[in-house]
Amino acid sequence: MQNGGKMKKAVLLYTILLTIGFSKDLVELGLEAYSKGDYNKAVEIFTKTCNDGNNGNCYNLGLLYINGQGVKQDYNKAAKLYEKACNGEIIQACYNLGFLYYNGQGTTQDYYKTAQLWQKVCDAKYSIGCYNLGLLYEDGQGVEQDYNKAARLYEEACNNGHALSCSNLGVLYIKNQGVEQNYNKAIELYNKSCDGKNAIGCFNLGNLYEEGKYLKQDYYKAANLYKQACDGGYANGCYNLGNFYERGQGVEQDYTKAIKLYEKACDGNIAQAYHNLGVLYVNGLGVEQDYYKAAQLWQKACNDRYSMSCYNLGISYNNGQGVKQDYYRAADLYKQACDDGVNDSCSNLGILYENGQGVEQDYSKSLELYEKACDNGYNRGCFNLGAFYLKGKGAKQDYHIAKEYFYKACELGLQPGCDVYKKLNEKGL
Repeated sequence: MQNGGKMKKAVLLYTILLTIGFSKDLVELGLEAYSKGDYNKAVEIFTKTCNDGNNGNCYNLGLLYINGQGVKQDYNKAAKLYEKACNGEIIQACYNLGFLYYNGQGTTQDYYKTAQLWQKVCDAKYSIGCYNLGLLYEDGQGVEQDYNKAARLYEEACNNGHALSCSNLGVLYIKNQGVEQNYNKAIELYNKSCDGKNAIGCFNLGNLYEEGKYLKQDYYKAANLYKQACDGGYANGCYNLGNFYERGQGVEQDYTKAIKLYEKACDGNIAQAYHNLGVLYVNGLGVEQDYYKAAQLWQKACNDRYSMSCYNLGISYNNGQGVKQDYYRAADLYKQACDDGVNDSCSNLGILYENGQGVEQDYSKSLELYEKACDNGYNRGCFNLGAFYLKGKGAKQDYHIAKEYFYKACELGLQPGCDVYKKLNEKGL
């Protein structure tokens, strides 16, 4: 299940044109031209009024340079216009200039400068500035990391109606960072955030109901909260709700709905959604079975370093399902997943080394991989180790050690391990 938490990225630029007057007629003409899509005319008017001292229209002109409307997109030019407007106390311009410094657009990336600008925005009682400044203090970007300061900034923004700040503050209460750990306070803040129509707040509250750690477990409530998060544009909410529909938790099992939700989560680049959707295509649940489609989805998730998808894609190349059989490619994918802790993948890579498929045959390497998988609780790895010691393959033949590994495979739930162990006992080995 996908877990929540604070947004790591700063929020978007202010994109609303200002109506601060200098020459009312010209301002109105500029805004009218913009609303009609006559960006060239808007640029002409905003340029004139900016040069004549209308800082609000310097900000407006900066927006046009950011968006490439009526002019060639130019972040450098936008930054200069925002700086002029900011010096003229146009707070929105200070905020946007901080955003450009944060991303290194039109300026050299400078978190310290960003922090200074957002401090100015926060001091002007703009909650968005306090929120973003809180992110910097939480992550130690441009300022010394200070959870206490982050918490105070989130609290200030939350009290002024910034719902996402309420959620972020709730996370700090859960994690005991900057504030004394208090689950009830976190729940209160998540509720406040969700009531304020913040999707992440709804999502985080849904997590608590699903996990049943700090609230009585309630899949139905969790499902409703994930739906609010999904409807609010938070892709992780769509993914988690898709999980619920796939498993029939809190909702009636419905593979078709699960697929639609996973697809929506995929639009938000959630790697687990690509993975789960691929599994449904392989199994033909809610959709016509399609190995090719599954392989495509797993490739996308693997590209995002989702290890289980790399493993599954390795199986696809190993078996030639949905892709042309390619042991070399399978070995590469198995190795990637194995290195990331997928024990099944270590065992499968061991098989390729045992058979010399996609890699040079190497029993010692195979033995090493089986041991790694077995030590981490994968029953097939233990079984394969037993077979090696039973046959004296890659290791000195040793029935006693072989029996130990077959028994371990049995204990880990693999019936063939039980069967071989029993046969060896019957033979007195």
